[in-house]
Amino acid sequence: MVSNLLPVGGFMLGLGLLVLLCRIWLVALHELGHALAALVLQAGRVTVYLGSHGQAAGGGRLQVGRFRLYFSYNPLRLALTGGLCRAQGTMMVAGQTWRGLLFTLAGPLLPLLVAGIFIVLAFSFFPEIANVVKAIPVLFFGVALGSAVLNLWPRHQPIRLANGRLTHTDGTQTRRLLQHGRVLRGAREADAHFAAGRYADSARLDELLLGQLGPSAALYRRLGQAHLLLHSYAPALTVSRQFQQVLPTEFGDDDLFTQGLLLSRLGQNGPAIDVYTLLIEQATPYANAYNNRGYTYNLLSKYELAINDFNEAIAAGASVAYAYNNRGLSWLKLGQEARGFGDIAHGLALDPTNAYGYRNLGIYHLGRGEYAVALGFLEQAHQLDPHTHLLADYLHQTRQHLETSSRAGGPVTHS
Repeated sequence: MVSNLLPVGGFMLGLGLLVLLCRIWLVALHELGHALAALVLQAGRVTVYLGSHGQAAGGGRLQVGRFRLYFSYNPLRLALTGGLCRAQGTMMVAGQTWRGLLFTLAGPLLPLLVAGIFIVLAFSFFPEIANVVKAIPVLFFGVALGSAVLNLWPRHQPIRLANGRLTHTDGTQTRRLLQHGRVLRGAREADAHFAAGRYADSARLDELLLGQLGPSAALYRRLGQAHLLLHSYAPALTVSRQFQQVLPTEFGDDDLFTQGLLLSRLGQNGPAIDVYTLLIEQATPYANAYNNRGYTYNLLSKYELAINDFNEAIAAGASVAYAYNNRGLSWLKLGQEARGFGDIAHGLALDPTNAYGYRNLGIYHLGRGEYAVALGFLEQAHQLDPHTHLLADYLHQTRQHLETSSRAGGPVTHS
């Protein structure tokens, strides 16, 4: 029984080794296809990595003219990891999408071409060769065909390179190139809408572009900014979190800061403080995070903590007028009126258009029941920026109090 299994085991082992060799040759020919096209289409250096996605160390190296090759000595790594071809410069020339298509398609097509040539040679020119030998190019053609189908099938999931950047399969790249003209027009149109303040139209186009192009930091940022400027904070937060999840290496401090702002605008003050704290506690603190965390502490009535943060923001020179105006509110809430009025006066002297100074004076007088005075300051803030955070709520409260006092025939202010 065991002896009968030995030939089967040997055959399977041999077949497995043959498939492994086919896969190695497939990877090599695939990247060589890209390289040959690049060498023909442009004058820059062409670098091929076999067994890695851009890792130069830990293997062999070969250079011939503009062509440079880095390869792994590990056959399993060669077979399983695949490779990468980098061309210095770009394959895209205005109006000549075919260059990019040729570069992209040369990779999956060269192994099929080589396998087809060997099949023709084996069956037409060397018919006396044993069938087992003829089966080798047939097997290689099958492996190459399966790989080409998988590789040319568009997928949104990016490939992470050794340097942390992202790239995409040949199928996704091919689809992008075929859509290049239409997408380019869409991108220009979205730019024009955003520049003209038509943020809803810009957001609509950017959502379509993300579907066509796949993940893009620039598109995520513009889409999120459009929603933010439309005061659509929930959709903006969804975009921000998707950006953070899909492209974590391109999601920077500015993007995280915006996410904290969105959380605060949605009333999620605890998570917002966590985001700002993360930005503050890194090696180089993100200075404006002190301002926003201080503002959020004010919302939570943690005025001493807010003052500490505004002190740090002022020391760092970050949005100083904003910091003085909001530290002024903290002092006023703690009953230190001289300090509070002094800070707000200084903040408005630095920037007379900062609506938060007038808003905070309105909040102070609203809390004292001085509704007419409060309304004057709140309306000044509204003239400067009607979208100032919570300003609409404070105006509504103040006008309700004035209306109630007027109906009751009582005073409109009291101390």
